[in-house]
Amino acid sequence: MSTHTSLSSSVNVNKFKGSLFVLAGASSYGLLSPMAKLAYKAGLSASVVSIGQVLFGTLMVGLILVIQYFTGTENDKYIDPTRRQKLLLMGAGTFLGLTTVFIYKALEFLPASIGIVLLFQFTWMGVVVEVIQSRKRPSNEKLVSLLILLIGTWFASGALETKDAHLNMVGVIWALLSAVSYTMVIYVSGNTVNEAAPFKRTFYMSVGALIITLLCFHPGTFISSITNWEMIKWGLLLGFVGAVLAPILLNIGLPAVGVALGTIISAAELPVVVIVSVFILSEHVSLLQWIGVGSILLAIALPYMAISKHHRMK
Repeated sequence: MSTHTSLSSSVNVNKFKGSLFVLAGASSYGLLSPMAKLAYKAGLSASVVSIGQVLFGTLMVGLILVIQYFTGTENDKYIDPTRRQKLLLMGAGTFLGLTTVFIYKALEFLPASIGIVLLFQFTWMGVVVEVIQSRKRPSNEKLVSLLILLIGTWFASGALETKDAHLNMVGVIWALLSAVSYTMVIYVSGNTVNEAAPFKRTFYMSVGALIITLLCFHPGTFISSITNWEMIKWGLLLGFVGAVLAPILLNIGLPAVGVALGTIISAAELPVVVIVSVFILSEHVSLLQWIGVGSILLAIALPYMAISKHHRMK
């Protein structure tokens, strides 16, 4: 009995630690939108910013691996991925690049608030993926969290206050594709070659993201990008946060928490966007948006409140 309790406690501790990594990773992604807006104010286009982020992020992760190799600081508990596993990781990484490309295309046709709401459909998509994968019904706590999350997203995005929002179907399709792609980012981050070190997994996924991003834009965009000092400056910053820090945190945390809980926690990205936009961009946030932010945070906390209550009753 005590052995079973000990194992259960160990699993819960690992899940909690994994949740913190996922929360930190999602929060890092939340920093990207405000930072990208600052890059746009500096005169950069969305395509240039996208390429710069993925390009410099890949180079930075590669540099870290080189330093680890020559200093002998690689962790021996992880496997060295085979050629097939490297290709699998690169394939998984294409979803990282496609998410950026799809949402960028969507925002050419839709207001930003509507685009965000459609992107955040990944929350319920992730639960569906886990149901299909595990063939188990999600817990009541997850379903309630999901409902609160979806309502909170509408409030926090400002979509309810957007006037004359014309739902261009082309934009809607692009935005929903970004939601599907981001769902796959969460799934593959937790289920692809977990035996490899997080930095190596992140590097090969970044290479895949870089390849697909370059294929989606005109070659001239890449050439103009690498010769633009503003792009280099913002590319390094965005690359570190979006292509190094966030993916590594997700690669560490998601294997421990699973897809459904991972997607719920990843919704922390939107409150971070709202809060940072207030303090960095001095943007106005309405009372409805703050209510939405609070709702999202409550939805993230609910599954853990239920777990804590369950253990107290034992």
